[in-house]
Amino acid sequence: MNTGSASGIAPAKGSVEKLVLLDTWQGKTRLLCSVQGSVTAEDILPVRPDLEENK
Repeated sequence: MNTGSASGIAPAKGSVEKLVLLDTWQGKTRLLCSVQGSVTAEDILPVRPDLEENK
């Protein structure tokens, strides 16, 4: 967890951030989600199980 996160600044080395943005674009509301930083398979698989290799 990055306790020093701020807008426009990359995640701290060795940290992971979940980012959610809600805005309007071309007259429509959009929701954008991101996981960024030092992301490992252990971090991403709970939110993106489709990335898991076929077993």
